[in-house]
Amino acid sequence: MLMAFGGEVKGQIKTYLKGQKTGKRVQTGALIGLGVGNAKISSPMQTEAWGCALGLQTNEFRFYYGNSGVLTDSPLEFAQLTAARSFGLAGLLGSGADVYIQFRNTANVTIAGGTPTYFKLKERPSNTGISLNVGGLLGVVELNSIKGTGYIGSTNYLLNTATLGGIFCPNPYNGQENPGALAGTSTTNLLIDKDGEWFAKVTPSTNYNSVRLDVAFPGGLTLANVSAEINVNVYNAFTQADGAICNSRPQFTSPGEATGVNLNTGVLGLALNTFLADPEKAINDSKTDYSSFTTGVANVGVASTISQTFYFDHLATGDDGVTIRLGLTQALIDLNLLGNGVKFKIYKNDTQIGDVQTLADNFLGLNLLDLISLDGGYKQADITIKPTVSNSFNKIIIEYNTGLLNANVLGDALRIYDVNLTAAKPTFTSPNSNDLQICSGQSAELKANSDVGTELLWYDSLSDETPKQTSANNISYFTPVLNNLTSAPVVSTYYVATKKCDQISSKVPIKVTVNPKPPHPNVNISSN
Repeated sequence: MLMAFGGEVKGQIKTYLKGQKTGKRVQTGALIGLGVGNAKISSPMQTEAWGCALGLQTNEFRFYYGNSGVLTDSPLEFAQLTAARSFGLAGLLGSGADVYIQFRNTANVTIAGGTPTYFKLKERPSNTGISLNVGGLLGVVELNSIKGTGYIGSTNYLLNTATLGGIFCPNPYNGQENPGALAGTSTTNLLIDKDGEWFAKVTPSTNYNSVRLDVAFPGGLTLANVSAEINVNVYNAFTQADGAICNSRPQFTSPGEATGVNLNTGVLGLALNTFLADPEKAINDSKTDYSSFTTGVANVGVASTISQTFYFDHLATGDDGVTIRLGLTQALIDLNLLGNGVKFKIYKNDTQIGDVQTLADNFLGLNLLDLISLDGGYKQADITIKPTVSNSFNKIIIEYNTGLLNANVLGDALRIYDVNLTAAKPTFTSPNSNDLQICSGQSAELKANSDVGTELLWYDSLSDETPKQTSANNISYFTPVLNNLTSAPVVSTYYVATKKCDQISSKVPIKVTVNPKPPHPNVNISSN
């Protein structure tokens, strides 16, 4: 079955933070004073000019700077941030530093609290020389090392203008970053777009005019971490206006999240894509590509849940739904749709809207035997999730319970082929019903409810691509008449979906039972 998935995300209006940029290396490690090692920020950022020939200034006081013309909307220009550690004396971590880069808004204009700033990273952050038992999520230490912070009152940097004074400078440290003060609290999310490009989304809670991105090593480094680096490329930073109401596809997805991770030697060597592979393929406009949830490695118990988050570029209404195309293994279907094995959580920013829903909650009367087969032995399941309370939303989380491992649901168990905003699926309120009884010779009047501004689409089978009829809310659709039925009842199933902005919800079945008339020739039935 092909449904009208594949809605696009039209280009959002981006406002780049074109003010001045600064950055810094923050020396860390057990032996402060051994230097910053390989930590650095690459060009086009420049090192603050000291004006000293042989001054004793240390790396802790230096900073990087870039004018308003760098790191804006060029697709090729980027600065690489490198946080580093090296092996020191007596078994201690020696030289090394974390780094940050800070963007100011154009003319230092204030940005409203709650408005995200997006740092374009493009390439996935990487690490070298880090053993996997240092904390974080199994080989993705670099993803747990990126945090953003909003600042208010940031002003332009001041470069050092001290004159030469022999070995010592008269005023060697009068260059100033002028970073401002913390602006409330900030949340950071790492995101991927449909092209596989990476972004860091930073959302300060209060007004801000500057935002910083830190790259810092997590705690728990071991002696195995010799000459370790974390590298993050930064191309630009921007805010964006809400997208159009008919932008149906998520703009971003997460690289995947996991809970209950055991960082023991039995799981070393596992990486994030052991749990969630190819996350961008769930939003990349292809009907055959997919992200896939797996259970990891049997008998290890590496995680209790795996989830993937989808971010829309505008607030959908409380009447809208999210239609998701899933691929299910027969093992999942045999578990009666998993019970609580697959959950759906809807959010407005970081606030959950309504109740958690399950896969089983969203199969209204659907005969699992009729699910369409996909390649590899999977069954296609199209479902539409709607908030259980009327409220706007812009994010949905699909969570997979890896406890199913104990039920022998192993390997590539759940796939996500597509995610789209649509109208909510049709509903039935008395006297409408999706289970009708009629007599031979009659036609069934099918009716369903949908929200204002949507169309109802009527199909004769689940696999139909083209509806037999379209109608406005609650307008009848008549099935063909079955005449001269004199033996056993005949049961037929029809399907109805809703359409909004060229996007179609999942189909809801309507069962029609046609009962035979009495066979005696002397009995004439003139009504039901």
